[in-house]
Amino acid sequence: MNIWTKIAAGFVAMALLVVVVGIVSISELNGIARPLGVDVPQKIKESFDNVIYTSELESLGEEVRFYDEILTQSARNYALTGDKKWEKRYRDAEPKLDKIIKSVLEKGDDVDKKFFRDIDKSNLELVELEYRSISLSGQKKNSEAIAVLDGSNYSANKAIYATGIQNFFNKRRSQVDNAFSDSVKTLDFASMERERTLGAATSVVVEVVIVALILSIPLSIALSYIISKPIVKLTRIIDDISKGKLDSEIDERIKNGDDEISDLARSFNRTIVSLKLAMRETTPQLKEEMNHLREGLGDTNQIMEMLNRCYIVSKTDTDGKINYANAVFCELSGYTKEELVGANHSIVSSGFHSQAFWEKFWNALESKKVWRGDIRNKAKDGTIYWVRSVISPALDNNGKVTGFVSVRYLINDLMEDIELDIKSGKETETIRRLRDGD
Repeated sequence: MNIWTKIAAGFVAMALLVVVVGIVSISELNGIARPLGVDVPQKIKESFDNVIYTSELESLGEEVRFYDEILTQSARNYALTGDKKWEKRYRDAEPKLDKIIKSVLEKGDDVDKKFFRDIDKSNLELVELEYRSISLSGQKKNSEAIAVLDGSNYSANKAIYATGIQNFFNKRRSQVDNAFSDSVKTLDFASMERERTLGAATSVVVEVVIVALILSIPLSIALSYIISKPIVKLTRIIDDISKGKLDSEIDERIKNGDDEISDLARSFNRTIVSLKLAMRETTPQLKEEMNHLREGLGDTNQIMEMLNRCYIVSKTDTDGKINYANAVFCELSGYTKEELVGANHSIVSSGFHSQAFWEKFWNALESKKVWRGDIRNKAKDGTIYWVRSVISPALDNNGKVTGFVSVRYLINDLMEDIELDIKSGKETETIRRLRDGD
């Protein structure tokens, strides 16, 4: 929730709390004072809902009757006249009837479903007979087509069909009658309770208004605390940074929030990391080490020390489990060394890269090749950052891969436009290449 929303919500809540309670309470009292305005109990609501529900199902039942009659008459008229329009009418109506029956089976209760399962079964047999009659009519065998429709099997299924529909309507109408009867009884009871409820409601309204007034005070204090405290903390840290105290830590609760202050804290935290990297890179000691390296005087430990000061360095086993993470990696990802060591490197995955990307990635490393590329990662606080990576297999004396060493550096400035396109949902060729590793 952003700060504007917090402020608006707080002031609106304080300003309207008493007013809303008063208006609602007065409205309730007026309703109780009018016999016809008594709040309808849940039982009445359920009864009328049942009436509406029953009316909807009855409407579907009437449609079943209607389309059944269309099918019967269309098949019979086609058999009598041989006019193709009756066949077309039948074929248009038959899927509609089947759809309506399925709708009742889905919406009805258990009793409705029992009726309509019988109806559906009979309908399937009737449709089969009617299609047989239509086929015979199409072959100009009209007398045989009529015989199918006049047969005992057809008549028996029509009887089952009609009985099921009638049972359905009888049951539904009985439920409507019961619902109205229950509603009348409940309204009579509500009217008798009006006087008693009126007195009790008046007392409740007075109590609620008093409580609302009391609550408005701590609400105001809480609102001020929620907004001002993070700002004060962040201001102190910024002041420390301005004095060169780069080890100052931003409170995790501030960084992990979802308002503008948290956005500012996360952005400032990234700035601190960048400042630390820049300062490390420009220290006289590092310059001296780099000169030694250029002159060929540095050993492996010296090179690693330099890398650890300037770059994001990590080591993993062959399964990608981290067994070393330098301080820069910890600062940038937001995880402590204890959280990173032992975790899989996917802990910082943003989910951006495709399966094809990672297949190419692992194929290269498992082939003892050095992999180079750009990776979109996500820090613990959700911040997205891009790194340009060089990952090399670590080999033992027998040439067997024992793990992987990764050296990376930030390239957020190079990826600003691409990141904006990703967040806006654009699909460009550059984004596709970065995602798939082409």
